[in-house]
Amino acid sequence: IMYTPTTGIWQTVWLEPVPETFISKIKMVPDIDKSVLKLTVNTNNSENGNIIVKVKDGEKIIVTKSGNANNEIMIPIPHEKLWSPEHPFLYHLSISLKNENKTFILFCFANSITLYCA
Repeated sequence: IMYTPTTGIWQTVWLEPVPETFISKIKMVPDIDKSVLKLTVNTNNSENGNIIVKVKDGEKIIVTKSGNANNEIMIPIPHEKLWSPEHPFLYHLSISLKNENKTFILFCFANSITLYCA
């Protein structure tokens, strides 16, 4: 393939809006002995928004927990199902960031991030 030398913008470019406060990092540490998930949701600034976490087993919400952004949130997981090669179970997590009764747009025009956790 021969590429012609070019200068400037030569491919499609678009802009995506980003709210003033957004999730910059998510850290999850399971504590199997205590049946707890330690979750820290960091934002791009020190503003403490409210984090709302929903843990699902399939379509059923088993835990809803809220806490402050940039702080560790302890989420109890009742009757936890541990992942193994024989039983590869994953919990579904939905994490939302709210501030002043406003849900921030976090990812792909949605108001929450969906993750998996074992």
